Amino acid sequence: IVIWNATQKCDSSILNSNDFIDKNSYLLDSSLWKQYYSPTLMFSSDAKRDFIDPDLKPISINNSHITN
Repeated sequence: IVIWNATQKCDSSILNSNDFIDKNSYLLDSSLWKQYYSPTLMFSSDAKRDFIDPDLKPISINNSHITN
């Protein structure tokens, strides 16, 4: 529910999960994580236990179009 609400705040034209995937198909790339995480960090015991910030490049979130 939290993810759906955030998605709707960002783009209210997304009506369902199929719309979301159509507009964000790059998220289906199974190697996407390799742009952000080294294998050493990704498969570390810390990463298996908790969320760890990426070590290769930061995850950026463009929320400039979100209105409250």
